[in-house]
Amino acid sequence: ELVVPQGERLESARAILTEVGGDLVKLDGAHEEVLDAVPIDSIELFPNLHFPAHTGWSDRMHLANEAIAKTFMEKWSQLPLAGLDNKTPQEVNDDPAYAVRLAAALLVLEQISEVEGWPVDVDAVREQLGVVVPEAVDPTNEALLELHPHQWRRVMVEKLTDEQLFDAYRQAAVFDARAATRNYGTELLKRGSELEGGELAEVAGRLAELSAAGDEALEYLRKARQYSEQAGTSPARWLLAELPLRMLRGEAAEAQHLMTVLQTRHLQEPGVSESLFRILFQFGIVTPDGRPAGGKMPTGGPEGSAAVPGAPAAGAAGGQQLWTPDS
Repeated sequence: ELVVPQGERLESARAILTEVGGDLVKLDGAHEEVLDAVPIDSIELFPNLHFPAHTGWSDRMHLANEAIAKTFMEKWSQLPLAGLDNKTPQEVNDDPAYAVRLAAALLVLEQISEVEGWPVDVDAVREQLGVVVPEAVDPTNEALLELHPHQWRRVMVEKLTDEQLFDAYRQAAVFDARAATRNYGTELLKRGSELEGGELAEVAGRLAELSAAGDEALEYLRKARQYSEQAGTSPARWLLAELPLRMLRGEAAEAQHLMTVLQTRHLQEPGVSESLFRILFQFGIVTPDGRPAGGKMPTGGPEGSAAVPGAPAAGAAGGQQLWTPDS
């Protein structure tokens, strides 16, 4: 199945397939059926990248985010938008009649990027088009509760009181306003001493979820564990959050260590066994009935042993069994 947008790329793809396939493929249009329509910008703005097989997950994520950010800077302003009468932002950026609509289009792009987690610097796009970048919001001059959600990310966090900062963080987190949550949360961790350890752990855990870079996410999860332990609560939640990240990064020793800690110290805690099993199942390490799937643990390192929660031991009516990925 080949997915390409209509236009030059489709014609190029047809020519290549015809050259390679010869009489085995029919690309005359008569054998094609349109099943769905996809907006052209969803294809043009998200490059289809191909990585060498040995490329690690962190490098893939970093390069993919860089490519998306670069593509938006280069192409978004060249795409026709319905809100601009099918003109491009570049065509109307000097036309006063379109000033409000162009500002609105940029605001929509900013909000969609927030929801989808796109690595797009919309302020840089504004500067490229010569559109005024919204000013920072001074909370000493503004009523925080009256701010619109798109203004939250621009609040001068250093001027908020501790109570204002925590309330603003909770509001942003509920609405999943990512940039604002990141700004408020980062400031909360800087001030740390005013909050309970459990609250700080929640903030650090949320920042880990919002971190595109693997190393940054791991550091926030380390802080979440630290704050949990200081508060006298279990760090199992954050260990479970770290495990799939380690596996994606191909860090076998670290993943094995986490599994050992979870199994020896936290397996009897509510939900831990089920969550650990779910992770192993999602990575194809165990089958739905809890037995080893027979494939290697996707950590890119030497095999280790692990107790599979809920997996019946061979020749036994129940219990757990030590196993290796190739057993």
